[in-house]
Amino acid sequence: MNKTPSNIYNPPLVITDHEYTNNYGKKNIVYVIRDDYLVGGTKQRALVKLMEQSEYENFVGYGASNGYAMVAGAFAAQLTGKKFDYFIFDIIPPTPAMKKAMDKVFKDNITLHRISPHGKMSELESLVNEFAKKNNAYKIEFGMQNDDYLKLLIQNIKIAWINSDDQKRINKEPKRLWLVAGSGTILKALDTIFPNTQFMVVQVGKKIWPDQLHRISKKSPNSILFISNLTFYQNVPIDDRPPYDSLASYDAKLWKFVKQHGQDGDFIWNVAPN
Repeated sequence: MNKTPSNIYNPPLVITDHEYTNNYGKKNIVYVIRDDYLVGGTKQRALVKLMEQSEYENFVGYGASNGYAMVAGAFAAQLTGKKFDYFIFDIIPPTPAMKKAMDKVFKDNITLHRISPHGKMSELESLVNEFAKKNNAYKIEFGMQNDDYLKLLIQNIKIAWINSDDQKRINKEPKRLWLVAGSGTILKALDTIFPNTQFMVVQVGKKIWPDQLHRISKKSPNSILFISNLTFYQNVPIDDRPPYDSLASYDAKLWKFVKQHGQDGDFIWNVAPN
């Protein structure tokens, strides 16, 4: 198989500056890492290489209907020629940006399985386990929490960071970095890449347990955990969204906390568009 040029799926990070007025009337600047410019968001950065290196021809995953994992997987399958099946609960329709991306990357070798929205994620996983066994498929865990995927994600984000055109911003680790955590996979990667960074984590999905990441705990208070009061599939009201394109049911949920607790010079990791 011919390898896909890495700049197609793992381009250098793009960082944009945004001025905002916080809840106390002070003007701050934030530096936003714009993975919303990618077809499949941050998680596409490692999936192409994972598929290329694998002996499997079939891949299957599952997750939330508002997540970009299915788009990232479809994009990787399109580039590698592998077969990709993805199971979701049919809860909410795709956003305009997601619909556009899906129309672009969903080809004949990609199948989206929409399941009745009244089940549990464990039931969805059972369907995926059965499918993987029957079709000799590589199972992509919820949130892409596979060890081999995480290693590739760490490797490729490091490369994308070093190769960023914004050398002024990347000459040292971010002092503070905001991001949302659904499954926690991207947070795990960034925690490894930036060991001295203080992470301002907004929980929007799966519970982040203190022992999952040693730096988000009462014993290691360097990083801070905030919990969104919106439900997982609920969109942030338009007036409360950030001044850049951000998935309204996911990344955009951190903006409320940035305006309350942000500091001048903070970084934000923006995973996907709306």
